[in-house]
Formats: sequence, structure tokens, C-alpha cells
Amino acid sequence: DTGLGTVYANFEDRNAMFRAMALHLVGDHDESLRAVRAVKPRFPGSGLLIRHEFAALVGLEKTNEAMLTLEEWHRGLSPATDPTDVLWVAGLELAAHGHPELAEAAWTLALEWLGAQPPDVPDSRSNQVGQAILSLYLGQFDAAEATIRSLLDAYPEDLPSTGMSGVLLAMRGDVEGAKQVIRDLEGRPSIQPGVRRVWQAGIAAHLEDRDRAVEFLREAVREGWGIRNKLHNDYLLTPLHGHPGFEELRRPKG
Repeated sequence: DTGLGTVYANFEDRNAMFRAMALHLVGDHDESLRAVRAVKPRFPGSGLLIRHEFAALVGLEKTNEAMLTLEEWHRGLSPATDPTDVLWVAGLELAAHGHPELAEAAWTLALEWLGAQPPDVPDSRSNQVGQAILSLYLGQFDAAEATIRSLLDAYPEDLPSTGMSGVLLAMRGDVEGAKQVIRDLEGRPSIQPGVRRVWQAGIAAHLEDRDRAVEFLREAVREGWGIRNKLHNDYLLTPLHGHPGFEELRRPKG
């Protein structure tokens, strides 16, 4: 249980979590940590709170304490509890703050858990998407390709799978193939506004067309994409770090 529903059921606690996230994004990690720990005693074992606490600790460069906190939480889980969301985000934060080897260790644990699940579970499709993205993060391109191909065979119009196929082609140096996927994503429906633009940005970023990638992100925002915190730690957008347009986009506003 990520603890999402339980923590967010209380208005005061929900505000504390949004505040913790906002403080982390503006770099006030001390206050972010205080906000999380003020709520944590009421929800022991909550994966959501561990995510925010971990992010604050990593931001404070207390990496050892962050890893011990994560390991203690992970040890306390029942075998049936899905740890992948917390491990996934932990890896993103570690990578964003300059700890690639620790990030890979967290992602490997998440990938191993997903790979151990039976193929007929109700959320097998989301598990496969998770395996494909984590394989991309870890540079396991053959495994990523096999999973993406399986997903596209079953769901030809699936947006994440199509986007991942383009990122994979770009990572492997297939410029024309990756550009074709960018074109294929035009007009592709998505549940969340702007998401197809984010995938186009990820592909363009790995083609080293950073100006075009940033423009796709601007279009995503104009179309209503609201998950701006992804600009802080989205690993597939790493090639854009340092680009003036990207840094302006992810600079906290207001």
C-alpha cells in the first residue's frame, strides 16, 4: 500500500504532503523533511510518506540515512506488497541528485519484483510497462525491446509503449526510426493532456535535438500537462539538463 488514499483522506495531511513536495522542488529540503515527519507517526509504513522523506533526505545529501530509511521500510513489507512505486521514485531522486549507482540498485529491485509476478495478474499490462521503462533506465535494451514489442502486439495504440519504442530507437542510434515514432505520436489520443508531447520530448532529447525537445515540453504545458514535478527527476529527460529552455521550464514559478 502506497498509503495514498489513507494519507490524502485527511485535508490537513493532504496539504502537508503537497507542501512537502513543493518545498522539495524549490530546494527547501529541511522544511520538506519536517512536513513529512510531522505526518508520518499517524501513518506508519506508508509508502507515500517514505517517498517524500527519502526525497528530502537525498536533497539534504543525507544519502546514507535515506538508504537506511528505504531499506527499513522495504524489510517491513509483506511479500505480496508492491514496492515498485517507492523504489522507482527513490531511483529517480538518487539519479537526479548525482547517485547513479544507487539509483540502478533501486531500479533493479523494482524490476526484479515486477519480473517475479505471474503474467495473468489483473495489472499485468501496467507491470509490463514498468518493466520496459525500468529496462530502459538500466540500459537493458534487448529486454526493453522484447517487452515493448509484446505490449505493442497486444495494444497497438498504447501511448507509453509507442513512446518507449521511440526512446529505445533513439538510444540505439536509429535516427529515422525514432523520428518516425515522433510523427506517429501526432494526434495519438491520451488520457492526460500533453502526455504524448512529453514522449515526443523524450525521443527528441535522446536524438540530441534539445531545442525541439524543449518545444515539445512547452506544447505539453500549453495543452494542459500538469505533472511539472516530472521535470525535476524524469530520467528520460536527463539529456536536457543544462539546456537554458529546459532549466527555465523546470524553475519553480510563483
